[in-house]
Amino acid sequence: MNSQITRLLVPACVLCLLTSLPQTSFSQNNGKGKPAIRQFQLRHTTISDPGDENWDDRFGQLYPYGEISTILALNDDLYIGGYFPGTKGIGKWTGHNWSPLGGGANRGGASAFAVIGNDLYVGGVFEMVGGVPANNIAKWNLITEKWSALESGGYNGVNGEVSAMTVADEHLYVGGAFTADGNISSNRIAKWNPANSTWTSLGDGLNGDVYDIAVHTNAVYVGGAFTLADSTPVNYLAKWEGEAWTALGTGVNHHVTTLSFYENDLYAGGYFTKAGGLSVNYVAKYNVATNNWWPLRAETDTSNGVRQRCCPIANVYSITTSPHGVYIGGSFDLAGNRNANHIVRWNPESNTWSPLGSGVNGQVFDVMATENDVHVGGTFRYAGGKISYRFAIWHEPEQNHAPVINSSLPTLSFNEDVSLLYPISKWHSRVQDQEDADSTLVFTVLSGKKVQATRQGNDYLFTAPENWFGQNKLKLIVTDRSQLADTAEFVVRVKSLNDAPGIANLPESIAFRNTASKRLAMWDFVSDVEDADSSLHFSFSASNDSLKRAFNAQTGVLTLTAPGFIGKANLFLTVRDDSNAVARDTIAAQVDNTTGVAEATSEIPTEFVLLQNYPNPFSAKGRGTFGNPTTTIRFGLPHASEVNLEVFDLSGQRVATLLNESKDAGFHAIEFNASNLSSGTYFYKLTAGSFAERKKLLLVK
Repeated sequence: MNSQITRLLVPACVLCLLTSLPQTSFSQNNGKGKPAIRQFQLRHTTISDPGDENWDDRFGQLYPYGEISTILALNDDLYIGGYFPGTKGIGKWTGHNWSPLGGGANRGGASAFAVIGNDLYVGGVFEMVGGVPANNIAKWNLITEKWSALESGGYNGVNGEVSAMTVADEHLYVGGAFTADGNISSNRIAKWNPANSTWTSLGDGLNGDVYDIAVHTNAVYVGGAFTLADSTPVNYLAKWEGEAWTALGTGVNHHVTTLSFYENDLYAGGYFTKAGGLSVNYVAKYNVATNNWWPLRAETDTSNGVRQRCCPIANVYSITTSPHGVYIGGSFDLAGNRNANHIVRWNPESNTWSPLGSGVNGQVFDVMATENDVHVGGTFRYAGGKISYRFAIWHEPEQNHAPVINSSLPTLSFNEDVSLLYPISKWHSRVQDQEDADSTLVFTVLSGKKVQATRQGNDYLFTAPENWFGQNKLKLIVTDRSQLADTAEFVVRVKSLNDAPGIANLPESIAFRNTASKRLAMWDFVSDVEDADSSLHFSFSASNDSLKRAFNAQTGVLTLTAPGFIGKANLFLTVRDDSNAVARDTIAAQVDNTTGVAEATSEIPTEFVLLQNYPNPFSAKGRGTFGNPTTTIRFGLPHASEVNLEVFDLSGQRVATLLNESKDAGFHAIEFNASNLSSGTYFYKLTAGSFAERKKLLLVK
């Protein structure tokens, strides 16, 4: 046991990530907030992913116990550090096996590596390396192959564990659990100058351990278990720019164990579930240009970050970056909604997750990426189903290019109240992918506000609500086998059907005197969704020529007379729209010469009715062809009702409320002044009790 290491037990549910742990005990953490697990057994896992061929297990025949905490790939050499027998905590690959580097450490082991010139700096928990006294930090000369201590002012090293190191401007930044370096007081972080062998503190330091350090432009970013930097409140993350410490927004809500930059984004991982007030799962990114936090969420995922199926706790221990993306290692088996056993790649360009084959079967404590190789260390025994004690290398396959939607997508259309079944193959000619065949690409359509898209085998079914017409923008996402994707928008247009005119509440019979006339406002009984009342064609005939008909096409009023006639006659009505759709009806007329004959005028309809507005179209400014800034909307109520009459634009935005009150039974007319609206198509909707109906009106300038 190393008394200088902060104790941190892994929650019990973390063990469900390991396939079998019949006898498990915990040591102190390894200096980066990572639990060290001893005396466990792991069952063999079979190769279940074709990507597992990319796992290289040549280096993994280490020891059945222990852990690898840090990795360095330097030119053709490989170095590992951690807590394991055989290599005394610091090892180098000889080409056939691992051997202690210069005799290794006297106890504990290495937690961090860094290189300046010909010197390999090693930090961790030890008092001696290769027989040379050195307190928790030392350097190995790559040319002379000898150890030496970091001596300053008669002291060497630091007085506590070193868990993080990085290099900037030929200076070594060191973080950990120490409070003094050489004869200089420093709280958990300090800077070493190799040119004059001196330590420099960074202000008053931090009030908790440092687990990782990253440098970007002229700033040093630090993550760990602290909440104060100097006297500045910070939440587990802080920035040093040479003069003072500053916070990264509101920080995160728990320890940060790893940091790495990809362009202007600082990727942070650890035990936290909040970053800048956002809900995240153990990993998030902070943009140093905008000072904003963002979760790592794929567009089609319901969850961000990483997690475990068995329980709500996961951990991220290591993050590294390369041209291929951001590699994340820890204790988890899901990344977003994808299976990812302890190691996963995040693509910052396409915002997608990619597992590294079937992953590894135990915790990952360090990940180091070179141009095409990813070096992975931890407590696992298998990588991609192959025996790989604590260490393995993933070889990135040849660079896969994202699919490209190389031309605009066609507008799709179908009639209202029907649907469209569209073959996915029709999009193939508009998509290019250098590596993958069209049949292997995944085509995903995100529905619009009204138009819904549903996958059905090799087709997409497009549907819209009943009686709705208009157009929506939808999004097509094309994804290849490496989860690289391209997106494009396209339009789906739902066309209005040319329905026949509707006739409603026309009286079945009328009566009038042969010395008088009978007037019927026909537009009150006829409506058409597509056509204005004034554009409808009315024709009338009668079973007896004595029933005279005079129709005013400008007002929609039919005048009936029957001079000298007494008796019954049928009036036949035919209404035709511009597309020759026809509706017909009949009225029985009783003509008498008796004064005071009761007239059946059907002033109270037998059911609710919403009639077409008149005139339609009409002008908002009182100019032009139609020359009227107002239109009249008529409706009928079979009984007294609470009535709501509203006008909406094509997007569904309400632009006017014309009526919201109780009305008696009968026909009513409401005048609508639209002088404040722009030209276009609008809808008016009548709601009365359980009755609701809408019609469209056309406004022109």
